[in-house]
Amino acid sequence: MSPNIDMMADLRLRAGYAITPRVLLFGTFGGAWANADLPVTGIGGGSGDADFFGWSAGGGAEVALNPHWSARFDYQFTDFSSEKVNYPGGQLNFDPDASTYRGSLIYRF
Repeated sequence: MSPNIDMMADLRLRAGYAITPRVLLFGTFGGAWANADLPVTGIGGGSGDADFFGWSAGGGAEVALNPHWSARFDYQFTDFSSEKVNYPGGQLNFDPDASTYRGSLIYRF
């Protein structure tokens, strides 16, 4: 078993600049939270969980395909805080990070 992030959420601001009437480049920045299961195997092992708080930043581009449809691609890096988790055999430090790539197809009414 290995550490596993069960839930992750963020709240970010997005600001961009239209380099053409159809192409928007943007950046994002904000706060992030995650909850993770943190199992340890071997002598003194056990299982724990922890909440991690941190920051998130990224950027991407959105392209208007026509008046109703657009496509977006973005990258997001999230750096969570380091947390110490106590186990029967001692204490371990966890410091997770996450990189996320997303693509979206958007329809506007």
